[in-house]
Amino acid sequence: MIYRNLGNKAHDSLHFIALAGLAFGLPLNKVVMSISMMFGLLNLLIKADFAIYWKRIKTNRFFIVIASFWLIHLLGMFWTNDTQFALNDIRVKLPLIVIPLLLTIDPIQSRFKLHWLIYIFLISLCITSTYNYLSFHQIFGYRNYNDIRGLSLFGSHIRYGILVALGAVFSLYFFFKLEKKGILFLPLFIWFTYYTYFSQIISGTIALTIGLTSMLFLFLFRQKKSLAILFAFLVLAVPAVLLFFGLTRPIKDPVTKSDLKSLPAKTKEGRDYVHYFVDIKDSKGNYLFINLCEYELEREWNKVSKFNYDGKDEKGQEIRFTLIRYMTSMNLKKDAEDFRKLTNTDIRNIENGIAEKEDGRSGIMARLNGIRYQLLTQADPNGHSLLQRIEYWKTGLRIIQKNWLIGVGTGDIQKAFDQQYEQDQTKLLKENRLRAHNTYLTVWISFGVFSLLFFYLIFFYLIEMFKRADYVGFAFIAIAIVTFFIEDTLETQTGVTFFSFFYGLFMTNLDPQKTNNPE
Repeated sequence: MIYRNLGNKAHDSLHFIALAGLAFGLPLNKVVMSISMMFGLLNLLIKADFAIYWKRIKTNRFFIVIASFWLIHLLGMFWTNDTQFALNDIRVKLPLIVIPLLLTIDPIQSRFKLHWLIYIFLISLCITSTYNYLSFHQIFGYRNYNDIRGLSLFGSHIRYGILVALGAVFSLYFFFKLEKKGILFLPLFIWFTYYTYFSQIISGTIALTIGLTSMLFLFLFRQKKSLAILFAFLVLAVPAVLLFFGLTRPIKDPVTKSDLKSLPAKTKEGRDYVHYFVDIKDSKGNYLFINLCEYELEREWNKVSKFNYDGKDEKGQEIRFTLIRYMTSMNLKKDAEDFRKLTNTDIRNIENGIAEKEDGRSGIMARLNGIRYQLLTQADPNGHSLLQRIEYWKTGLRIIQKNWLIGVGTGDIQKAFDQQYEQDQTKLLKENRLRAHNTYLTVWISFGVFSLLFFYLIFFYLIEMFKRADYVGFAFIAIAIVTFFIEDTLETQTGVTFFSFFYGLFMTNLDPQKTNNPE
């Protein structure tokens, strides 16, 4: 055995290599994550200090909590009908117990090593985010991007966005923590923050905001409690109110039915305009179907685009409606004369399904503009991420009303959603009939009301991190708690690995005051 021949240090080194593989693989690849987990388990089996392992497991309440949560998935097999789905779900969630197990029976007791695991995560994140960005701008090869969500080439854009936000939080922490060496992390913080802005991922923006706010709140609270409370109010409550009113404020009609007489009757070519005051508007409140001459639009469009006027854009939307909305957002009349004012970039935007000029901009404001349009035109949720999520949440709550006590079991959640969608006669297309996109709802639906105790304990650990003044641990738990509301984080391998790795790193470790050994 390696332990007998080379000593305990060899196993410690191999253990660190396995954890480093997990840290590097998180932003990169599921295969790297899986191999690293298996390598770590194999190393500990070869080391075979089972008496010490068991002692550490019994005395680590953080591991017991997460292990109990994973065991609930096994228990849920007893009242499931879809055994195959249940077994796959348990397989996907193996990291939930394996990674904390690795960090419990052989904890990282050196702050030096703990920091290096985070450095390795940041290195991987920097490489993958840079590649994403350069590829999106056609620096590396050529890829056809339907929308900004294609920016993420290494996994789900949502989960990757949360990883980038966490990377920004870590970078800022090291910038202040490491004094002279900390200056190296300032460019990383700026890059990850810009990437979050550019990628337009709402979950990532929320995660970044929560992470930075939680660390600053903890810092201020240690200086002066009243100042911290005032800060929390100003940073969270005030922007939330402004955002709410900005997204939901009533729209005033720029053109009303009483203005009909003042609208032009003929195009420059002498053809009739259509002025149809149907209650369909863009996000600014402009009527879409006025100053419209489709004969001229169709003729001019088919001259410049390979997408047929009566066909679909890259998002599966009707080109004619995307074109009409886009020209309306530019305050153009929908005729041949104003069509010629569109640039090549505008044509590409329309072909890609971008329906308003503002949506073609980079940055989170473009995403917010799209959300405002979704809120103002709620007739069809398909193709609109926020409206689809609202449908998921409403459907999930109806399922809970019927199964609130013990849930539907480990494998039946998708079946329960499919049945509820049919009963509700949802407008969602079959390909959009997904699960809750809310971790709390998903767990409750699967295992019943008592399973929510797990999240109560997670909140307890938030307080634990606060008391210990563990800035990065506090920020991570805060990000997890908030993003659980808008994502099924614990339903995918990447999401489970993300949570269990950093949970294990911060929770199963020794107290920060005892982990100052530089070796």
